[in-house]
Amino acid sequence: MIAHGEAQSEALTLYVTPPNSNHALRVLALSEHGAPARGAMVELKGSERTQVRLIDAGSGYLCQMEPVAHFGLGQDDTLPTLTLTWPGGHTWSGLAPALDGTLTVSPSGIKDFRPFLR
Repeated sequence: MIAHGEAQSEALTLYVTPPNSNHALRVLALSEHGAPARGAMVELKGSERTQVRLIDAGSGYLCQMEPVAHFGLGQDDTLPTLTLTWPGGHTWSGLAPALDGTLTVSPSGIKDFRPFLR
């Protein structure tokens, strides 16, 4: 959803992806205290390619990005291998338990997997 304008009331725009058979995985890296691990690097190795994301909430004018690594996997339904590296240097590697959901990982390992609502 995008809000247009700032000085006066303007229309909102809602973008909806049409149903498809593509896969995705979101990775929420947490610090040892349970906060989003800003600065953590997430590497995903699929059967066709390797992708890397940095957990960075970022910022812009009147906005902030979600501190989650989002990976588009297309038609590849192979469970990928993940390697997370926290800012302090601690690393965790393992196989994603499933696709099409949000995986929560702390320095001690996988905490949760929540499938996307469809």
